[in-house]
Amino acid sequence: MVLHKKFIKKIGILLLALSLTSGMLFLPEVSVNFALSGLNLWFTKMIPTLFPFMVVSGILIRMDLVKPMCAPLQGLFSHLFGVSVNGIFCILIGFLCGFPMGAKVVADLYKKGEISFGEAEYLLSFCNNIGPIYFCGFVLVTLEVSNKLPFIFGMYGIPVLYGMAQFQLKKILKKRKVKTVNAISEVWCESNHVRCCEINTTPVSFLEAVDGAIVSGIENITKLGGYMIFFNLFNMLPRMFMQKGLFSAFSYETKVRITYFFSCFFEISNGVNLVKNKEPWLVLAMIPFGGLCCMAQTYSLIKDTPLSISKYGIHKVVVMLLTCGYYLLLSHYNLFITI
Repeated sequence: MVLHKKFIKKIGILLLALSLTSGMLFLPEVSVNFALSGLNLWFTKMIPTLFPFMVVSGILIRMDLVKPMCAPLQGLFSHLFGVSVNGIFCILIGFLCGFPMGAKVVADLYKKGEISFGEAEYLLSFCNNIGPIYFCGFVLVTLEVSNKLPFIFGMYGIPVLYGMAQFQLKKILKKRKVKTVNAISEVWCESNHVRCCEINTTPVSFLEAVDGAIVSGIENITKLGGYMIFFNLFNMLPRMFMQKGLFSAFSYETKVRITYFFSCFFEISNGVNLVKNKEPWLVLAMIPFGGLCCMAQTYSLIKDTPLSISKYGIHKVVVMLLTCGYYLLLSHYNLFITI
């Protein structure tokens, strides 16, 4: 049975590779345009918005400055999310600095021994999101949204509530073992039978921290650019199969909607660029998930840890469905939503 699954997986990957190769050979102009689109988005959007945050967060982590910076927020965040001081940093970075900084910081702090496996897994489930600068300055502007507040809540309020709900559920299940909300390590370590790492590290100098953070940031931002270019090429596939095969009998409008869906599903930035304000609800529904490109980028940042990309994907789908339900509810009752 295992061999059968592996064989099917290999056949699927082979067919995908052949499809992409055929697209690059028979649609060279289209493939070049999609690759250039990915390169453009990476160079003009991702590097300016993400790279500085990568460097700054890397410096803070290397110099052990996370705890003193986040300590004033410990009381509030421990009651809301049950996280450690270092976990607070992950939440702040994950919501304010933009995807995939949440995953990067969680992985960095876990590898450094500053958070436990249980806490890292919990944080990854809700604090790796599209950044507010990107969402408000690019997505909502492109969709020509007039009243932004309900959509900002949909993008960030739903994951916050999802994280809080997980903590409350964990508290209920562990209420006999956990006596106070501030017993953070007990909640997230015992639940996974993993104790927090006890690693004694000596803070490095500022110049050493800057050097290490820049080198790490360049490596990570370059990888993310490669993923964006590669997954943008997947947009050739709908165009190829629309001409013949299963989709040939569909109407033009249906074909366009299918193309829009797969554009957002493969690489969300290119999807937003393509869809614009023609199908705004499709973009708003897909953006909490982030697309396959975002999933692959997250995997590249956590692959050196035991954190599961499958569990992360399930959490993103749940948040996406909750967000869709929120938008459907507001649109059904005509509450504050106008596009």
